[in-house]
Amino acid sequence: MKTWLTYLLLFTSLFGYAQKEANHWYFGHFAGLDFSSGSPVPDTDGMLITDEGCASISDRNGNLLFYTDGSVVFNRQHKLMPNGKGLKGNISSTQSAVIVRRPGTDSIYYIFTIGAENETTGFCYSTVNTKKDNGYGDVIEKNINLYLGAHEKIGAVLHCNQKDVWVVIKQWDSDAYLAYLVTNKGVTGAPVISHGGIAVGGDNPNSIGVMKFSNDGSKMAAANGYGGNFVEIMDFDSKNGILSNARILKAQATPNDKNCGTYGTEFSPDNHQLYVTSFMLNQGFVDQFDVTLGTQAAIQASQITVLADVDGTLGAAQLGPDKKIYIVSWNSNKLTVIQNPNNRGAACNLNYKSLVIGDSATNYASGGLPSFVGSFFAEELFAFDFSRTGSCATTNVNFLMNKTKNADSVRWNFGDPSSANNVSTQFNPVHNFSAAGTYAVSLIVYKRDCTGLNDTIKKSIWINPVANNLLGPDRKLCAGQQLQTAISDGNTDILWSNGSTSPSIDIQASGTYWVKISQEGCTQSDTLTVDYLPLPKVYLGPDSSICPGQTVVLDAGNPGYRYAWSSGESGETITVLQTGAYSVTVTTPDNCSASDTIQIKPGVCDVYMAGAFTPNGDGLNDGFGILTSTALVKYSLQVFDRWGELIFTTSEKHNRWDGTFKGKPMPVGTYTWILGYQTITDNQYYTRKGTVVLIR
Repeated sequence: MKTWLTYLLLFTSLFGYAQKEANHWYFGHFAGLDFSSGSPVPDTDGMLITDEGCASISDRNGNLLFYTDGSVVFNRQHKLMPNGKGLKGNISSTQSAVIVRRPGTDSIYYIFTIGAENETTGFCYSTVNTKKDNGYGDVIEKNINLYLGAHEKIGAVLHCNQKDVWVVIKQWDSDAYLAYLVTNKGVTGAPVISHGGIAVGGDNPNSIGVMKFSNDGSKMAAANGYGGNFVEIMDFDSKNGILSNARILKAQATPNDKNCGTYGTEFSPDNHQLYVTSFMLNQGFVDQFDVTLGTQAAIQASQITVLADVDGTLGAAQLGPDKKIYIVSWNSNKLTVIQNPNNRGAACNLNYKSLVIGDSATNYASGGLPSFVGSFFAEELFAFDFSRTGSCATTNVNFLMNKTKNADSVRWNFGDPSSANNVSTQFNPVHNFSAAGTYAVSLIVYKRDCTGLNDTIKKSIWINPVANNLLGPDRKLCAGQQLQTAISDGNTDILWSNGSTSPSIDIQASGTYWVKISQEGCTQSDTLTVDYLPLPKVYLGPDSSICPGQTVVLDAGNPGYRYAWSSGESGETITVLQTGAYSVTVTTPDNCSASDTIQIKPGVCDVYMAGAFTPNGDGLNDGFGILTSTALVKYSLQVFDRWGELIFTTSEKHNRWDGTFKGKPMPVGTYTWILGYQTITDNQYYTRKGTVVLIR
């Protein structure tokens, strides 16, 4: 047996700050990026071949779910999803698709699609259930039409309640924008309609261009390329879905035909800067506008051209989870990266074609990058949280909120009623705990949004001013013993001497083990010495047998130890007189115990017949028959009187002649018997003959 010592460390994990639903990008010609590590890593496993539009989605932990070009859907195994063909997007649509999770569920997603250049396919949505097809997803509803006649651009952003999502399109040959709300009940049928922008119609290519929302949901920018060649920026009310205050911006490029002009838009992470891509002939531009200036004239005057590309045609721009903006060049395996998009002018640190995404012949970009819900990249929308700072070895703890923006006020409860001040309304308070121990600390954040709700965050915080007292005293353990012990819990990172970071480890041998724990910069450690004690070796031998009149001595060995027999005896040996199961538990002076059990069965014994019997009802020798308990497979006993008449016969060895015949007592005297039998170990049938004396 092995010793299993389990130390169970109870803890709770920190809430993840990063929004990871945009971790995986698939676009262009077998191109992709994986942001799971925090930085983009080329991913060439994708199956998309698209000229422009595409969309992908990951779960809240950043695990890929599925992706699409608006016409086909691939699951996370990069296989075509069941019913995943024939969606009414188009690979030549600027934004052929955007994916929105239905609020209140982790498995139902809507793929909103739009055709190319005012196609009659219109604006539709299809539904994916990611729990179908063994968890790989299935398109369970397809091409539900919402509107015909729209530009090939789609934008999506959170409602101010932080749950529902607005999906917005622009009506063809009109100044109207249509906003559809996605709630936990599904997609609303009737859109919110806003007017006040510029009506764009005419040539179908005029529908080309990207629509983006600022991640705080306050602004929308829509590129209208080619014949139009302008960007329309509007204010957005995320509570009622209304767009207003249209302002028209001109980009650097001046198109010389209908296949040139403004194409991509993207906001900086702080929502202060708007980046616009445009191109003409083989020259492309990236322009930066300060959208905090308010008026059309002021914003236009803030224009800075941060890139003039002389060897390629620029396409879409997309903010990444790492807060950098990525820009594609058509048919290139290199992306341009804006490293610091919050900064003005050259300080934005634009690195032209600096990110290689794969082989130039196989893995390259086209005009588009994946479309996402713009709010995925909003720090203000991350959940409120708090952390602790300072030493574990003191009772004085500093608490720090991860953000205070959109927090109207707060209320802390430190779970320490014995202290002088158990509550606080400061954003980042300091609390002096009354004693060592574990405390349930709670923070209520009263938010500034349209939900009318508050956020409550609860954590277990351990306070332990006595260092090196986590694992308790050194231990002596018996083989086979399982020991569970716990340290105070609370958002704890763990490192054991064997390299494990799990809450528990298994100890299988004597030795010294250490653990280091940390809680948001506060660390402690402790060492435990384990003395592995062997169990006593107890063996009563193989199962045995016994015959009448015999005895068997059972010896538990291990002189000087404690013994507990099933018979109630407590010595090292016992004497067995009859069949049955016998067990013993042996305990060492260190209280380590082991047991064994033996079966004593009927033996193969000689057949024995009595020479006399006294059937007087006193319970002693009242019947005549076989006296041994040997195992027989055949048995026959016959008794005759002195004239040779058969007066008793049986084939059951437990039956006895009681000295009567036909219910009447037979007289005292001598009677003859004949016995036939066969034992279980012998195939021969034996016959024996003898006499018995009946005595009264």
